[in-house]
Amino acid sequence: MEEHTIKIISTDDLTHDVKRYRVEKPSGYTFVPGQATDLSINTPQLKNKKRPFTFT
Repeated sequence: MEEHTIKIISTDDLTHDVKRYRVEKPSGYTFVPGQATDLSINTPQLKNKKRPFTFT
């Protein structure tokens, strides 16, 4: 499975339990809205703790 490191452009709180993240799309990366992927934070403590993320 490919791995990419991306930059977060902005974050917004949409509701008390929903957050929107705008991120840079890696060159050549494609997705379909609604498709899901695994996401982790690039720190030693969190890098291996992946969580599902859905594209919109």
